[in-house]
Amino acid sequence: MSYHTVLSQILDRRKLQNEKWGYPQYHTIEGWLAILVEEVGEVAEAILEKNPSDIRDELIDVAAVAVAAIEHMDLDMLLRTYIPPDRKGDKHDLG
Repeated sequence: MSYHTVLSQILDRRKLQNEKWGYPQYHTIEGWLAILVEEVGEVAEAILEKNPSDIRDELIDVAAVAVAAIEHMDLDMLLRTYIPPDRKGDKHDLG
């Protein structure tokens, strides 16, 4: 399978995550790490169950969560760089 196909599947999973959990998510980096480690644990479970299709699916989840964490770190930096004066102090004021 080509890496284009794999990346497309990761993007599709990101879209599903946004539909399920909403966008953006306001997690700390520690929160993102907890989510990522939970997903890695699901990979470990699939490995122990010796189920290749589940392993692959869980690895797609891991990649999608990592991408989400990066997206939200970038968004956080953008919001810290410029918060309109009328938005100071609201939930988007992460500074």
